[in-house]
Amino acid sequence: MRDSAPRIRLPILIVGLVAGLAGLGLGFLASRDAPLSVPLESREDPTMRAVEVGGTMPDFHLADLDGRPTRFSEIDGKPVLVNFWATWCPPCLREMPLLQALHERGEVAVIGIDAGEPLNVVTAYLESRGIDYPVWIDPPGTVPPGQASMDLFRRFGGIGLPLTLFVDRQGILRAAHSGELDEATLARNVALIVTH
Repeated sequence: MRDSAPRIRLPILIVGLVAGLAGLGLGFLASRDAPLSVPLESREDPTMRAVEVGGTMPDFHLADLDGRPTRFSEIDGKPVLVNFWATWCPPCLREMPLLQALHERGEVAVIGIDAGEPLNVVTAYLESRGIDYPVWIDPPGTVPPGQASMDLFRRFGGIGLPLTLFVDRQGILRAAHSGELDEATLARNVALIVTH
C-alpha cells in the first residue's frame, strides 16, 4: 500500500500544476486587448502620479531628434497616438509601417518615444526605413541616458515594449495597448480617440 500512494500523488500534482499554468495563460490572453489600468507610481519621484485609462494625460517634456524641447501639451486639437519603442525590439519594428501609414493619413498625431537609445542609432534606423513621424528622445544631458523616457514609460505601467497610448482631442487617455499592434487593434483604438 505504501508504494502506491506516492505514485498516485505525483500524477495528481502534475495535473494540478498543468491546469494552474493553463489558467494563468488563458487569463493573460483574455486580458491582452483589455484597456490597461495603470496603478503604478514612479519610484524616482513620488509626486509623479500614475496614469489610468480614462484619466487626463499629464504634460511631459522630452526632445525631438534635433535636441529641441518638446511638450505633450503643445499637440493641440488632434487625437494622439504615443508609441514607446526601441530599435532592438522586433515587435516595435514590425508595427512601424502601420504607424507611418496612420501618420500619413493625418487624422491622428503619431509620436514615437524611443526607450533611451543613442541619437545616432535612432536616426539611422528611422532614415533607413523612411519613418518620418515625430520621434522624441531624452533631452540632451539626461543622466543616466534614457532616464526621462523610461520614467515616463513606467508611469504608464510599461513592462515591455512596445507600449501604445491612445489619447483623444481633450487629452483623455482612452486606451493603452501593450505588445505589437495589428491592423484591427490599431483601427479599433484609433476609432476610440477620433470619435471622442
